[in-house]
Amino acid sequence: MQTIIRNIWNEPIWSLLKTARNEVFVVEQGLDTCVVADDYDQTCTHIIYTHSEKVIASCRVRIENTIAFIERVSVLKEYRQQSLSKGILNEALTFIEKTNVQTVAIVAQSRLISMYEKYGFTPVDDHFMIFGASHIKMTKSINN
Repeated sequence: MQTIIRNIWNEPIWSLLKTARNEVFVVEQGLDTCVVADDYDQTCTHIIYTHSEKVIASCRVRIENTIAFIERVSVLKEYRQQSLSKGILNEALTFIEKTNVQTVAIVAQSRLISMYEKYGFTPVDDHFMIFGASHIKMTKSINN
């Protein structure tokens, strides 16, 4: 397994990332296709695990002022139960701790609240619908 941590916009792996996101979010979960890619992808840092020349797990980190957003966390179904989401989140948090942000935010699918609570995230808003699924904003403070 290879780990990639950088902006991958306009690289060949960008197409592989979109394919993996489509598989997880659109095909498997039935979410809107707009979740596959948006304008933020051009400037985000992407954290990607690859295996056999395909993206098997990923997320992106978007920084705005003193807040870092962890977004689009996904693991291909056949690679779950291997702690890859744990690895991806730890990679993201390690990357963020090297910046000057004070808060990390994640807009989590409501069904995953307990997973993110294990990383110190707490819900800060009510549930809302986006991309066709219930989500909730969660945050945690970072001590750099």
